[in-house]
Amino acid sequence: GVTDDFAALKACADYATANNLPVIFPPGVTVKITGSVDVELTSGGNFNGSTLDISSYAGQIKFVRKVAGVTYDSTSSLVTDINAGSTLNGYYFPALVNHPEVNNCYLNIVSSQPYYTYRGSVVNRTERLISVRNGIMDGSLKYPLAGSLVTSVVAYPLPASFIVYRDLNIKIGTNQLRANNIYIEADMLQLINWTFEQGDIDYTTINPVYVAIHNSSRILVQDFNMMWANRTSANNFTYGLACEYSCDVKFVRCRGVGDGWGMTGFNENRKITFDSCSLNRIDSHQPFIEYLRVINCDVLQWGIYLTILGDIVIDGGSIKLTNDSVYTDKIGFITLREECGGIADGRLIMHNVALSNATST
Repeated sequence: GVTDDFAALKACADYATANNLPVIFPPGVTVKITGSVDVELTSGGNFNGSTLDISSYAGQIKFVRKVAGVTYDSTSSLVTDINAGSTLNGYYFPALVNHPEVNNCYLNIVSSQPYYTYRGSVVNRTERLISVRNGIMDGSLKYPLAGSLVTSVVAYPLPASFIVYRDLNIKIGTNQLRANNIYIEADMLQLINWTFEQGDIDYTTINPVYVAIHNSSRILVQDFNMMWANRTSANNFTYGLACEYSCDVKFVRCRGVGDGWGMTGFNENRKITFDSCSLNRIDSHQPFIEYLRVINCDVLQWGIYLTILGDIVIDGGSIKLTNDSVYTDKIGFITLREECGGIADGRLIMHNVALSNATST
């Protein structure tokens, strides 16, 4: 924990990837790394409660796919069949029946159809679903999509089993060398029992995002503990957990509250679940797709702040609004965000939820 262990960690990670082995830390050690070169992990790991000290590190720890996705463009037989076939609708796509190459894959189905406007710019429609087999999807389209508008499909083969990274303590301290040190882009990943040592500062030179999940599927984030929600000297954005353009992500027993900005900051994710979490807000700038489920959670300070094309299901738990000296204009039990014009198309289902307003407004 005193000398720079970067070279040893990088060599270990590269060897583990090359040999499809998990990274194993001895119990009770501190591994301190510096520099700006990234480290990639692909095959799981057990950190045995040891500490990864990144408080002086300007690179990224990347938890990524070992196998790259395959892009099928407009000249491929897959996209040609989709273009010539019927409208994609519901959870069964007949145009995919004769394409076993996309069975058991996470798909990005890219189209030219305008979907919504975000901060003044039109966003074209991309549907992110898991293809099971013979045209059956693990998820359902809310709106039909004309096959003729599909321009490409990216398919990411799912691993044979879940890849697990567990029992890790991350020391971030007062690091302002890089906004995002932990990056995740993978499938069937389980991140279990992570804790974060944070510095008691207002950030001045960066807007930190501790953990960023991007273009991923079937992710479990369980037993994450952050000491508090961060804040900046300019009182603008910073997130503990960011998630964007992903499908089927579950957050279980994750904790991050306090007087900072948002613990979560999301963009266009399909099938998101929070279960038994304690967070200072749940947030999505671009819409949740299909559903947002909030089960037995305590949401403090800001409430739920979102846009959505699907159902909001809140079962048990509480939403407790409290005074904040800086962000009082953003407080509400459920508030629609302005960046997408406050869009919300779906059902709101609430059962046995305690609502309390301890603010002065």
